[in-house]
Amino acid sequence: MPDFLPDVVFLCPLDAKRAWLSLVPLNPGKVRLEYTKDAGKRWEEKIAPISDGESAPISFLDDNRGFLLSLGGPAAGAMEKHLYGTEDSGNHWHLLADLPISGCYPTGVVFRTKADGWITATYHGGDSAPLYRSGDGGKTWHLHQFPIPGDYQGGYADTYPPVFTGFQKHRGYLPVKLVRDVPEPRHWAWVTYESNDGGKSWHLPASGVQSYLDD
Repeated sequence: MPDFLPDVVFLCPLDAKRAWLSLVPLNPGKVRLEYTKDAGKRWEEKIAPISDGESAPISFLDDNRGFLLSLGGPAAGAMEKHLYGTEDSGNHWHLLADLPISGCYPTGVVFRTKADGWITATYHGGDSAPLYRSGDGGKTWHLHQFPIPGDYQGGYADTYPPVFTGFQKHRGYLPVKLVRDVPEPRHWAWVTYESNDGGKSWHLPASGVQSYLDD
């Protein structure tokens, strides 16, 4: 396994033994993908379609079908964002979309099925609650709204990759950090939104929202 930047590693586990890794090398070169089918004892290296210096969140449905989000160019929310797909275990990649998403820094990409996908992100002056969804395999994307508690209206939300479980992965969990700066005092909350319909809609957990003051 090559030397890599530890703060831009993305893991996509498939089960207890199979997993994919995305690694950005320390030295110039292509982003590496690593695949294991024996719980990490051995790894098979693949070459991603993007160069060094770029972050590369990944989402794989199985051993063969996967998605890679390329982040490069200008810093922060103005960076270029491209989505690639593979159907042969990362041996070949094809461009699915140049993403028209600005003012945010993506934190991950997740596909529940070959059609339904989400891109999550932290706020950098663009959409105040950056959660984007595709229903056509990543070719097109739209802002996917979820309920913001009244005490956080006018603030912003950072979203993180959802996890889907259960029969046909209909049960979903979406980590979100809610932040409100005005009016003072500044306050924030970590909330795990829930879904019972495969991410078509999200609702606040029954436990509610526990807010904290920003010291």
